[in-house]
Amino acid sequence: MKKTLVLLAAGLFLSSALIGINLTQNVKAENFGSDIHASPGYGRKPDIALDNSDNIYLAWNAVKFAKSIDSGETFSDPLDISDGYVPSIAVDDSNNIHVAVGDKGNIYYTKSTDGGETFSDPVVISDSPGGDNPDIATFEDNVYIVWTASYLENLSLDKSIDGNGFGTDVRVNGPEDRPADPAIAIGSDETIYVAFENGLGFGDADIRVVTSTDQGSTFDPSVAIEDPDNNMYAPSIAALGTDKVYVSYWSQGINRVRCSRSTNSADSFSTPVNVSHNSGATLAGGHVGDIKVHPCGKIFVTWHDDSSGEDAVYFANSTDGGTTFGENFKVNDGSEAAYHPKIAVGSDTQTYIVWADSRDDGNLFFDKAADATWPSQVTDLQATQKTNTSVTLSWTAPGDNFDLESVSSYDIRYSTSSITESNWNDATLVSETIVIDEAGSTESINITGLDKGTDYYFALKASDEVPNTSPVSNV
Repeated sequence: MKKTLVLLAAGLFLSSALIGINLTQNVKAENFGSDIHASPGYGRKPDIALDNSDNIYLAWNAVKFAKSIDSGETFSDPLDISDGYVPSIAVDDSNNIHVAVGDKGNIYYTKSTDGGETFSDPVVISDSPGGDNPDIATFEDNVYIVWTASYLENLSLDKSIDGNGFGTDVRVNGPEDRPADPAIAIGSDETIYVAFENGLGFGDADIRVVTSTDQGSTFDPSVAIEDPDNNMYAPSIAALGTDKVYVSYWSQGINRVRCSRSTNSADSFSTPVNVSHNSGATLAGGHVGDIKVHPCGKIFVTWHDDSSGEDAVYFANSTDGGTTFGENFKVNDGSEAAYHPKIAVGSDTQTYIVWADSRDDGNLFFDKAADATWPSQVTDLQATQKTNTSVTLSWTAPGDNFDLESVSSYDIRYSTSSITESNWNDATLVSETIVIDEAGSTESINITGLDKGTDYYFALKASDEVPNTSPVSNV
């Protein structure tokens, strides 16, 4: 979509080529604001989901629901939607809200089709008693729920296709597995990935992943993530595209949150890397943290950590596909205990985290970080036409959020000497009107009023709506 905007500042440069590197940006501690009170009354083990408009939905123990339609500035009064504990919440492509919950050995399901104003009566979807720890995911309008059907023996999955009812439970794991604490993610081709603890109570515990390519009708044998000398617990899983899978978990031997990745649809996994840099990640009620991946490829992880001497919620992200993770920083304010964090990522890579807190008799609290991904750097700026007093410059329109979206504005400047980040503000601004086109299109601008016989350098930056600003273009 084309956008006509007035350039906030301009300056392009016309001569030598100084090609820069294409950088990405981590969410920083300063991107998070003050904690927001999300629930009156006691709250534990929350979960979080977003709809297509980035409205925020929360569910937590006992089971209550609240929503925010103002980016988490305020939340609705809690709505009782079911009995039970440890709910899991997801939103489908039609913005229907789905909640799975375990209660008294059964797995219940409830749904809202009106943005969380009302919910259907909970129904039992598990075929046999003993169910616990459900996790839910959607693909388009299909709903998939996985749970521990029989502790250390069997995981089950049930599904609802295109809004129809649930069917017969499908066994997820193989007979050699000893599963517990499942987590589910779905790729862009509807491949289903389920991660689980394996072997708890039967020797060393590891993390395994099973895969289904037929809407959960059958599952391949489990694939182990190797973390030698460390017991592994509390997995969380995220999927990107048709072949990328990311699993975070607690590594008991070193008390860290770690991440392993697959680039071949979970046929194999990489050597795990540390997400938490200090030895302080801990289990809290069987839960450590949560992982999400944005379509742009950024990976976001939150977890419970006491390395600072207090129970706190921490965050880190990766901009290189999970090869490394950036700075760890504390999310919650103050020194009160905070645990059970869950994370959601908005369309523009906004980060939303909810957790249980000891403040106000154990309420839920929430924090958020704005989009922290700058547009791509322009590296092909060139002069296409010149006169004694004017120049036409052209370049390929960069994208925002890893080229998924268009930029919002350009900042263009010129100078009689080379332009760099350090002298950017000294260059002359050019105020012009330009039609901003989609990423990958050719942009151009004609700059007039230049002095005859003078050599000029031109450069530009692109900004998004926050604004996050790209590095200086080639000059």
